[in-house]
Amino acid sequence: MKAFMLSLKITYRGKSIVSCPLWHFVLVTDKGWAYDVSGPWDMEYITPENVTNEVRENAIKINCLPTGRSLAPNTYREGDILFQFPADEGLSR
Repeated sequence: MKAFMLSLKITYRGKSIVSCPLWHFVLVTDKGWAYDVSGPWDMEYITPENVTNEVRENAIKINCLPTGRSLAPNTYREGDILFQFPADEGLSR
């Protein structure tokens, strides 16, 4: 498996507070398969004693996009979304 992280800033330009905005994201690969958002909890867990220098050097911090809160007019949410998909697939352009 491999992962793709996308950083977003979404600004709400509506006129009233929304309690359930659209928060569904899908990644489509070059093979035409669609994948829903994953979370850090979906990744393979590495125990502290198995963390190598290579893992430390390639680690990234994920700031999960907050999706469970209402949005007022002219406010925004920003954060990252993570997709996980098979290593033999690539991203469509």
